[in-house]
Amino acid sequence: MAAPTSVARCWTHPAALAGWTCDACGSSLCPQCVSEEKYGTASVESCSRCGGRAIALRLHRSHRSYASRLVDSVRFMLRPSTLLSILALGAFCTLMGWVGGLIGWVLSAGATWAYFFYVFLSAARGAELDVPDFSSLSDIIRPLIRGIVSTSYVWLPAVLYAVFGRGGEEDVASTPLLLDPLFLLILGWGLFYGPIAFMVAATDTSFIHLLNPVALVGWVFKLGSDYFIALGVVGVSLGIEFGVEVLGGLLSGTGVPIVSSLLPEMLTLVMPFFMSHMLGLLLYVHGDKVGYGHDPDYYEPVLPGARPQGRLPGKAREPSAPAVRSGVESRMAAVLESGGAVAASAAAPALGDALRAVADAVTARNAAGAVEAYKGLASSAFSGLAPEQHLFVGRAAASSGDFGLAAKAFETAADVAPDSPVAPQALVLLARLCAERMKDPTRAQSVFRYIVHRYPNTDASRFAAQRIGPGA
Repeated sequence: MAAPTSVARCWTHPAALAGWTCDACGSSLCPQCVSEEKYGTASVESCSRCGGRAIALRLHRSHRSYASRLVDSVRFMLRPSTLLSILALGAFCTLMGWVGGLIGWVLSAGATWAYFFYVFLSAARGAELDVPDFSSLSDIIRPLIRGIVSTSYVWLPAVLYAVFGRGGEEDVASTPLLLDPLFLLILGWGLFYGPIAFMVAATDTSFIHLLNPVALVGWVFKLGSDYFIALGVVGVSLGIEFGVEVLGGLLSGTGVPIVSSLLPEMLTLVMPFFMSHMLGLLLYVHGDKVGYGHDPDYYEPVLPGARPQGRLPGKAREPSAPAVRSGVESRMAAVLESGGAVAASAAAPALGDALRAVADAVTARNAAGAVEAYKGLASSAFSGLAPEQHLFVGRAAASSGDFGLAAKAFETAADVAPDSPVAPQALVLLARLCAERMKDPTRAQSVFRYIVHRYPNTDASRFAAQRIGPGA
């Protein structure tokens, strides 16, 4: 189903926003019109109007404009975790300044680049800022190399022109460097290219791609007009950073402990932290356009955090009213009423009892009871259970060592509802069971290949693709 491009209203409650749609009646549903049924550790969301499956609506992150998200970067700078990170990095750089020499500079510059990349990636992934894991020296050296290499197209032309490209002494004396039109053009190129170079360097793109300015400019056009909004913010931020550097220089000259050393270091980190986060937000909104991450990750729930608050139609009516069957009830009824011969036979009540025994055991999270009841079911009764119930039984059987029954339950969970989110999850468990417990790698590979083919662009597909053997 294609993701909506705008927010719909609930069909029953027009004043409320819809967070779901029913795949049976097509209604747009608010939380009051969606019910949630628990089956062990799983849950099924259903339409309270007809009992059909309720599908959560999702919108692309770009439905909230990048410009409106920039205030998030301001809030980010005020968080305690951000302020503590600036303090920690400032203290480390101050200490490395006392160490001095090449070692002090490499460690200080490397940690700074690593932290900027970490802030950028945290924003790009929508994650909270935490303490980065500097577990080895390469965690500092590698960002330093990538940072210097990626920005070489920014600073190297300016340096080369200032040193070698201005002609004789008369030309140098007659035109100050900052008024040289060609030098200003080079600075303009640096302002345009610098942010995208930083973004690509932080995403662990290959060095070949990193050194290809054509590819990086291609990113700019894919990101669209929002990149130029980011450029404007970067320009303003650099102006503020210049003022901060001047203030830091004045503080350094005071000779007061901490004020003359740590405080200037911390002040000079503020705007780079802000710019790193702001550029990370740009990738958070438009990263799918440049192949960063997985496309489904760029869609957010229309009503984040909302939970179903309605009831199934049959449960919402008075006992005397005709019940509207849905979900598991409808599947059980279909089995019991599918043929006159079955309905008329003595096996029908027993079949209904067996289904209810499984359902009740799953609801009560009685693993042993669910497994025993499941063993008594005929294959024709499997469609009377929800895929979540089959999944529960499969896990319970696997835990008890009944791998044959577990495999049967996992496979059935996918068969009864192949388009359910449970299906690829159940098949992954089936493949792992075959490979790790049943020692049947051939079947495991077959299931993994099916997952990749049937459920592309899902977490299950990506997991399966990593486990398909060479030449499979």
